[in-house]
Amino acid sequence: MCNTPTELPRRPRADAQPEKNGQNDGIYAAGRDCEAKFTTPVTLELGGKCPIIVDPHRADYKLIARRILWGRATNSGQVCVSPDYVLIPRAHQKDLADALRQSYEEFWPSGTHESASFGRIVNPASAKRVSGYINESKGNILFGGVSEPDQCFVPLTVLTDVAKTDSTMQEEIFGPVLSIVPVDSLDEAIDFVNERPQPLALYVFTRDARYKEKVARNTRSGAIVFNDTMMHGTAPGLPFGGSGSSGYGQYHGKWGFDTFTHYRASLDNPSWTDRFVQFRYPPYTEWKVVAAKAVLSPVVLPFDKDGKKTYLKRLQQCVPVLILIAAVLYSRQKYQARLS
Repeated sequence: MCNTPTELPRRPRADAQPEKNGQNDGIYAAGRDCEAKFTTPVTLELGGKCPIIVDPHRADYKLIARRILWGRATNSGQVCVSPDYVLIPRAHQKDLADALRQSYEEFWPSGTHESASFGRIVNPASAKRVSGYINESKGNILFGGVSEPDQCFVPLTVLTDVAKTDSTMQEEIFGPVLSIVPVDSLDEAIDFVNERPQPLALYVFTRDARYKEKVARNTRSGAIVFNDTMMHGTAPGLPFGGSGSSGYGQYHGKWGFDTFTHYRASLDNPSWTDRFVQFRYPPYTEWKVVAAKAVLSPVVLPFDKDGKKTYLKRLQQCVPVLILIAAVLYSRQKYQARLS
């Protein structure tokens, strides 16, 4: 894999190359330049800010808080699909904040600094960067906040009343900082997500099927997870990958095999098929043109742009029934003929 455009391989490669980076335009550009020069297939997983949308209707805040804190605290937030911020109706922000504080005190009774169940940031420079987001934020600190960058320690920090323009909302934090952004409606939450780069994962806490469908239909992300965080990465059979600025391509299990496999088309056409496609050979007489149009007419899909069945689909569903009825009537007629 190339690290810079000057480190290009000397011969073309036809195998797919996986790349995992943060949202760093320089690294991304260098990687794409490397792959483009030799038309090498590539799958990218770039991360980004992963949002959470919370539906307050019949919400189990205790469970929601536990799953959110677990997701944000795992590896001190240094996970590409770690939840980054929460969108919740303004009137219910306190309910979630109280549940988060309760779960925090349950998970780390003496705080995260002395706990063996809370990790450290990878190096002092990264710890200083993450600490800077907290120091520059205009949000209210619910808990956490005091860092020790030289010791690679940044406490699990939750901020409330975070504005859209806050320092913590500008780029992926990649650390144990969670921002709660109050909104006035689900539509505002959806617009908030869509105004930003497509996330690697979108988390939605709700029990309402229509709520789930609305979010799923009106947003785009590498993955969408309902009522949990990060668990899709461990679920057998699910593909893992980004969308848009969070990456493209997918892997895990069979999906990884498919990504790194070229499906080469293969056709062996027997000679007897020519009797049915004589129209393809010149000279193109009138009957050949008619035959070609009949055979090569556009395919009509059995559903519309909204996924609803068309009359063609309904007709196709009726065909087996009509064939069965015709077979029964024919058999009955033959049986009566033998009796007579």
